[in-house]
Formats: sequence, C-alpha cells, structure tokens
Amino acid sequence: MRARFLTLTFLCAFAIAPGAHAQDRGGFTLLATVGYGFQSGDVTNDWDAQNGISESNHRMGLAGLNLGAGAFISHNNALMLRLSRTKTDANYADAFGHGATREVPAGTLTLDLQHWLGDRWNFEIGAGLGFLDVAENDAPGLGFFGALGYSFLLRGSHSFQIGVENALYHDEVSDINSPGICLGLQFM
Repeated sequence: MRARFLTLTFLCAFAIAPGAHAQDRGGFTLLATVGYGFQSGDVTNDWDAQNGISESNHRMGLAGLNLGAGAFISHNNALMLRLSRTKTDANYADAFGHGATREVPAGTLTLDLQHWLGDRWNFEIGAGLGFLDVAENDAPGLGFFGALGYSFLLRGSHSFQIGVENALYHDEVSDINSPGICLGLQFM
C-alpha cells in the first residue's frame, strides 16, 4: 500500500512538471517537509541483545515535520538552519527484564548548503548537532544531513517538492541513520 502511494505520488509529480515556470530565488527562504522513512542502527543495550529482545536494527516510522530557514547567498545557493527528526518504535527489555516497546526519536540540527542544479533539482548537505532521545543515551552527538529534491510544481516564489532526505546521528556509542521520502513546500 505504501509503495503504491509513493509510486503514484512520484508519477503525479512528473506529470505536473511540464507546466511549471522558472523560480524567483533570493532573500529569505523557508522549507517544510513531511514524509515516511526508516531508522537503522542499534539503540538497545547488551542485555537486550543477549536475551533476543531486539527484533531488528531497521525500524519504519514517521520522518516527521522537517523544517529549514535561511537565506539565499546567490541565485543558486542558500544557507539554511535545518531541523530533521524521525520517530520509530523499538523493542527492548524494561528494568524488570520484560519485553517492551518504546519510541526512538532521533534527528539533527544542522547548518546546510542548499544548491540548485537548475529550476527543478536541488541538493542539500550539512553538519551540526545530532540528538537521540533514549534512556541509555540522551547526550548530543554529531549530526549530518543530506537531501535531494525535485520541484514538481513551481509558482513564483513557491516550490512544491518531492525528495529523499537522510539524517545521520553519530556518537561514541551508536550511529543512527534515518533516510526518508518526503513531500515539501519551500518559500523563496
């Protein structure tokens, strides 16, 4: 069902594309995306692994409402402060050794460079602060962010986009990789 929805969304994006006009990029920019993705990485402790509590290191979930705000420094380049967050469920052992499920929110707050490869395609890359909010590890780590977007509907200073985003959290204990497929709206 999800694969069918994403395929139809992608095909509709390309069907609408020929009627689009060139963008007016400059000044302040604001970007919001929402999507569906997965997390990969180990967030359970050694006891869980020894007792077979963790079912998988790959978890599907909400890619969240991702936000970006910044300014264009040239016609094709913008610097943005970007917040990206995912939330999934993971199995673990509670304090009494019983199996339980908990939410695993992770994300990044990064300074990104968004570069436009023409009127339709753009990519982002950035680094900054990463966060993972679980009981064993709630200290900030490094955050890295990358995205590739396609603008399927351009209307003056508005751009409706579909794309893939990937937020990576890293610290000395764990690495959490959070790719997702997102729909978004960017004001330029």
